[in-house]
Amino acid sequence: MTYPKTIINRTVRRVFFYSLVAIFFISAPILIMYSIGYRIDWSNGSIIETGVISIDAQPKDATVYMSGVKINKKLPLRLTNRIPGAYTLRIEKLGYKTWEKSIDVKNKQTTYIKDINLLRDRLPVPVFTKNDKKFTDIYPSTNGNFLILVSEKNNSKIIELFNLQTNDIYQIYRLPKNTNYSIDWSPFDNSFLISTDSADNNTKTVTILSAIDPDNFKTYTLQKDNFENHFEWQKESLSPTVFTREGENLIRITLNGYEKLYSIKISDKWYIDTLEKLWLNEGNTIFLTSSNEDPSTSLRASKNKITISDLTEDIEKIIDINEQRIILKSYRNIITVIRDTNKLKTINANSMIYNPATKEWLVWSPWELWSIYENNNIALLNRTSDNISAVFPLDNFGVLIVVNKDGISSFNPGYYVSQTIFKGEVKTASVNQKPKLFIF
Repeated sequence: MTYPKTIINRTVRRVFFYSLVAIFFISAPILIMYSIGYRIDWSNGSIIETGVISIDAQPKDATVYMSGVKINKKLPLRLTNRIPGAYTLRIEKLGYKTWEKSIDVKNKQTTYIKDINLLRDRLPVPVFTKNDKKFTDIYPSTNGNFLILVSEKNNSKIIELFNLQTNDIYQIYRLPKNTNYSIDWSPFDNSFLISTDSADNNTKTVTILSAIDPDNFKTYTLQKDNFENHFEWQKESLSPTVFTREGENLIRITLNGYEKLYSIKISDKWYIDTLEKLWLNEGNTIFLTSSNEDPSTSLRASKNKITISDLTEDIEKIIDINEQRIILKSYRNIITVIRDTNKLKTINANSMIYNPATKEWLVWSPWELWSIYENNNIALLNRTSDNISAVFPLDNFGVLIVVNKDGISSFNPGYYVSQTIFKGEVKTASVNQKPKLFIF
C-alpha cells in the first residue's frame, strides 16, 4: 500500500503531539481554577479568588441590576464567581421606589443583601377628614395602628381614637376648651392614658385604656403635689399598666384597680423595673430598694447602689434599667451607664423612642441618630444636616422612617440607604408598620 505524499512528516507530527500535550497541561489547571472561583487579574498579573453575592428582597418579582446589567433570575438569587471590587446594585419594580446601593465584593466571601422591602411609590391620599372640626393635635401610637385626634368645636376639645386598621372612630373625651390635658401612649403596646387637671389645680384625673378595646377603661382621681406626676408604663404587661406618684406613694394603676407599691420621701427621680423593684436617683447615685426597705437605708447600703463618679449633670428622669445598663435623661442629653463598671456614655440628644421589634432605644437630635441596644452597645446610625424632628420604626429589620425639615424619608441603618417618601412640611407623622402606611 502506498500513502499519498504529505508535508506532515514525523517531525511535524511530534511537534503537533507535544503541543497538544502542552496545551492540555496548561489549560486544564486554568479551567479547574476557573471552575472553583479563581480568575486572572491581567492588570496586576496575579491570580485572584472570586466572591459571591446573595440577594433577597420583597416583592419577589422585582428586577435586579448589577452595575447596570440586568440579572435574568428570580429572587432570591445567588451570583457566584464575582470578581472582587465595587458593584452598583439596583432593585426595582414598577410602582415601587427603586432601591440602590454600592456594594463591595471580597474574595472567598459572600456578600449578603437581604431583608429588603421595596416601598410603594404613591401620592398621599386622605385617610381621615372632618370638615366641621379643626384638628389641633395628633398623637400616634408607637406602632402606628391608632391615632388620637384632638379637635375643637363649639368651645370644646374633642378627643377621638381613630383605628387605622378598621377606619373606626371613637369619641373618648369632650372637655372645655381651656382644660389642661396630656396624652401619653405606652412605648411598648397600644395602651394610653389621658390626664386632665381640675379647675382648682389640686387634683388630676387619669383615665387608662387600651386602644384595642376603648370601651373598657378606668378613671382615677389623684392628688397633686410638688412632685412631678410623670407616668411609667410597664414594659411587659398583658393589660394596660402604668406607675405614677401620688404624694409619698408610688402606685400602680390598671383597668382592675389602684394599688400602692412604695412609700418614698427623698427622691422624685424613680424607676420601677420589670420585676417591680424600685430604683431611685439622688445626685450621682442610683440605688435599689424593695417594698420592705426604707429608701434611706438602701442608699447607705453599698451593695444596692451605683455611684457614677463622672456624672456632671442633674438627672431629669430614669428611662430604663436592665442587667447590663442604665439609661438616664438629663435636661440636654441621654446618658447610659454600664452597671459592671459604672462607666458612662453621653449622647448629645434629647428625643427617643423604643423599638419593640429590635429591643433598642432610638435616640436623636436634629443632626444625629443613635441606637442604644439591650447590651449597652451604642451606635451612631446617621449624621445629617436635615434637622430631624421625629423617628419611627418601620419594620422588624430595623428600617426607620425619619421626619425632617424637607419631609419624610426612609432610612436603612444596616445598608445606609435613604429614600425620599414625601417632600413638604410635616407637622406630625406616624407609621402603621404592618401595611407600611405613613400617616402625616
